[in-house]
Amino acid sequence: MAAQGEPQVQFKLVLVGSSLETLTWNLLPCLLLPHWKLSWTRLWQHSMSTT
Repeated sequence: MAAQGEPQVQFKLVLVGSSLETLTWNLLPCLLLPHWKLSWTRLWQHSMSTT
């Protein structure tokens, strides 16, 4: 019985892993965007103040 259930467990793990990967790739831009905007704003303000 235990040997029969193993492939199912592995399949579930693969499913969870791939969905986590998708979730990470979907969330990464959302998490990084504010940081990028902030750094770009700082760079822009810095370049504006030097001129």
